[in-house]
Amino acid sequence: MDACLRLCYLLGLTLLICVVMFKVSSIVISAETLELALSGSAFGLLLLYHLYHAWEVSVRPDRTSFGRNSRARAQWATHVMRKGPDILAVQTLRNWTMGATLLASTAIVLALGVLSFALSTDGVDQLNSLVHIAGVRSHTLAISKALLAVFIYLIGFVSFSLCIRFYNHAAFLLNLPAPAPEPLLAPSPVLSAEAASKSLPQQVAQQPVLQLAQQEIQQPGLDPRLAIRAISRGAGAYNFGMRAYYISIPVMLWLLGPIWFFVGALMMTLLIYRLDHDYG
Repeated sequence: MDACLRLCYLLGLTLLICVVMFKVSSIVISAETLELALSGSAFGLLLLYHLYHAWEVSVRPDRTSFGRNSRARAQWATHVMRKGPDILAVQTLRNWTMGATLLASTAIVLALGVLSFALSTDGVDQLNSLVHIAGVRSHTLAISKALLAVFIYLIGFVSFSLCIRFYNHAAFLLNLPAPAPEPLLAPSPVLSAEAASKSLPQQVAQQPVLQLAQQEIQQPGLDPRLAIRAISRGAGAYNFGMRAYYISIPVMLWLLGPIWFFVGALMMTLLIYRLDHDYG
């Protein structure tokens, strides 16, 4: 609750500063310069933070929630495979898949909705005339902003679809049965002359091919690294899809003007930083 109050106070203070800046800059700075400066600053802020976060995950993963959660998922997968098939593992994977399915459906619905809005001339023109604050008032620029939001939502849809795919693979890898012990063939007390004359390679070649194939199929399931890799890929796609949602918020605010875009990018960067390091 205290963090939410501080975030609200910071948002109000930032909005007040931006309004004062707009009143002052509208006299001195042109609309094109204001649009370019604030939009470029917002894009640069988002890009630099995510580059820094990608470097931090690869170099110092323990300082990020994604790195800590990845290690916890690996330990969980190893525990499940050693314990054997469990209803808890099935329910956990089902919850992950249901969450990714819901978010993928929401992303494609939002993409189609924003695309429909961008293709309607009246909606874009009314938005530019009523709620657009500062910056360039251009029909073509507004359509470009909306199409950028559509592209971001489509990225989220693809990411969550890949997440579902990887989690389906992980469900099979986690529940593979242990290989059955090989039956020991008791040596025959009396060997015929024909059997005794066969060499050892010939005897090995006559072993059942199906039994050898089953051993080759079952052996990879004993390695938890395959399941951990599938779960990690699914979690990475889920994380990427959620970031598409986060970035779409300031991009949608960009339709109201570059000031709202800059404020939204600043607020979302602070929120994502807390999620990446504290809350998870």
